Amino acid sequence: MSVTPTGIINVTGISTGAAYADLDAVGTTAITISVPNSGIIHSAQYFNLDDDGLAVDLWLFDTAPAAQTDNSAFAVTDAELQTVIGVISFSSFNDANTGQVSTANGLNLSYRSLGGEIYAQVQARGALNIAASNLPTFRLMILP
Repeated sequence: MSVTPTGIINVTGISTGAAYADLDAVGTTAITISVPNSGIIHSAQYFNLDDDGLAVDLWLFDTAPAAQTDNSAFAVTDAELQTVIGVISFSSFNDANTGQVSTANGLNLSYRSLGGEIYAQVQARGALNIAASNLPTFRLMILP
């Protein structure tokens, strides 16, 4: 079986230059990710272009959750919580001088999407301070 990578996933609605606190929402609108109709998320990468090496969690949903308030407490309703596919934690980084990458392997997160889309929200796990020219990005590796 071959692995299908998603494209690079951009986080939307980030307040650049603002200090995030642990457990804050990073961005506003849920990120729509095009995926095969069903599969297993095998691994994921977080590209920390701001080079701070601070942890984040990537929440994956099978239904788009309501918009978050950027740089405020990450909050989902009980109904939205029941649509969570999984949460990928990125906390260990490899430094490439001007940026860092964190890879999560062996995730084994199965999903089914009738419309070929899943959704994501990002949660800070430290005091992020993101520069406008260095917004974070992600990529998922999927086994169809």
